Amino acid sequence: DEIGFGRETIDLSCVEQIVETAQTKAIGMAIYRMREDVMDGKKTIRECVDWIEERLKQSGVDFLNKGFLLDLSRPRGIEIGAGLNRLRTLKVKHKLKTG
Repeated sequence: DEIGFGRETIDLSCVEQIVETAQTKAIGMAIYRMREDVMDGKKTIRECVDWIEERLKQSGVDFLNKGFLLDLSRPRGIEIGAGLNRLRTLKVKHKLKTG
């Protein structure tokens, strides 16, 4: 199971929790929605995944399907995080907790 993301391929074949292609598609769309709507260089990956999960709770997978006609199955946050973790071009910064 792979996701084409720009010039990169995200390989999810080792993520055992993903059992159907519709989940893989939804993870790809979740990453796309996060990139378009919430990733601003200030939020943590956790905050971005939490944002997606909240929208999925409110609207279901239809939230991910805006403008697309895809058969999607709702992924869990941990599976979306696994997809992000395998995105080699993702640049992250270490955020220090103060106090």
